[in-house]
Amino acid sequence: MKLGITVSFQHSVFSSGASQTSLALAELFTYMGDTCTFIHCGEENWWEDITSLKTSWPSVRDTDVVAGQFDRILEVTLCPRLRGLAPCIWIVRKAPLFHDMEA
Repeated sequence: MKLGITVSFQHSVFSSGASQTSLALAELFTYMGDTCTFIHCGEENWWEDITSLKTSWPSVRDTDVVAGQFDRILEVTLCPRLRGLAPCIWIVRKAPLFHDMEA
């Protein structure tokens, strides 16, 4: 299965849990035999602290994704523009209420 995994490349892979979740999902699904591509929402960068992995993972901009390119899109970083191009699965890392309580 061809999977797209949304991500926001900003600074360190450890700068947010979303980055780590995206990378962990890509590793997991690749291990299970699927083909994973990062879909970056926002600026076209890569994580500064793991540049050696950049050639291991294909990536595309969210604006370059076309209908039928992926069998499923895993939305770790929300990117509404992709909905309708493939079935999207929102990966909820923690209950949204936690953010409100912490604020």
